[in-house]
Amino acid sequence: MVNRETVFNKEGFTLVEVLIVTAIFAVFASAMFGLYRSQNDAYAIQNQVVDMQQSLRGTMGLITKELRMAGFDPSGKAGATIETAREDSIYFTKDVKDPDDVDNDLNENEADGKLDGYNEHVAFCLSNGQICHHSGTDASHGSFAAHKHESITLNASQLTFTYFDENGNQINPDPVTLEVANPQDIRSVEIQIQAATSFKGQTHNRTLTATVFCRNMGL
Repeated sequence: MVNRETVFNKEGFTLVEVLIVTAIFAVFASAMFGLYRSQNDAYAIQNQVVDMQQSLRGTMGLITKELRMAGFDPSGKAGATIETAREDSIYFTKDVKDPDDVDNDLNENEADGKLDGYNEHVAFCLSNGQICHHSGTDASHGSFAAHKHESITLNASQLTFTYFDENGNQINPDPVTLEVANPQDIRSVEIQIQAATSFKGQTHNRTLTATVFCRNMGL
């Protein structure tokens, strides 16, 4: 009869082996965490940039829509026009409300020959890093804070208006008053807005430019 012995290794892993495995696992875990953090940061930055771009597009859409109505005065009695034009702000009027429905057509949102409606005085400006939209029965430059207004773009770094006459010549604001001397001569406006977003020291800027032809001016 043959005796068989089964030999068991009762020593297990050595300390060196454990340390080596632990070190390899730590390196792997660190690499995976670094990759996760990098991907997470990239996702956060991308979301911020997308939000900023959407905000800029919405702002530009509102400004261009409103500015196309500058000087809208079908009756010729309201005196609607571009009131004040600066490089960093613009204020204009439009005759669009008929609160008393004087012509009995059941439509209140039409010209009534007056400029006392809640949305017939409109202004846009850059204030404390925000592009603001102002509307009301009055919105004269210098007293924006006293009227209805809303912030339409946060983290804005630039809002610039460039003005042109009927021949396409640029109209520069007066160097002293910073205003266009005769805003009634304006026929088109180039708008440039810029915003920035920052994440962990990285700053991303986006700029939009559009030109609006003031179809109601000079009629």
